[in-house]
Amino acid sequence: MSVTVIHAKDATESSWDDFNDGGVKALNYQFPEDDKSVVIAELTGHHGRYDSGKKPYYYYILEGEGIFETDSEKIEVKRGDVVQFPPNTIYDYYPTGETPLKVVLFMQNMWKQ
Repeated sequence: MSVTVIHAKDATESSWDDFNDGGVKALNYQFPEDDKSVVIAELTGHHGRYDSGKKPYYYYILEGEGIFETDSEKIEVKRGDVVQFPPNTIYDYYPTGETPLKVVLFMQNMWKQ
């Protein structure tokens, strides 16, 4: 096994400006040899409800403050926090301050469950 580098120019850029109340921009760094991705996202609005599927999702909070919520919990987060969603969890997240919420998501790709 060798070291893999994905350069920023090779990341997939996406945004959801019209998704829910909008304001999600992301770079997806997908590793070609397996089903893992690292996503860097900036939110100025709600992400929208999402199902983690059969695999856990891990978020590291780079900047800002926000809320991650499930049907039964509201979790306040800030810079430096890590949030883990177990498999089959429906959740949403969004910023609560005046600045965007910037996160890094570590995941196994949903389409390879």
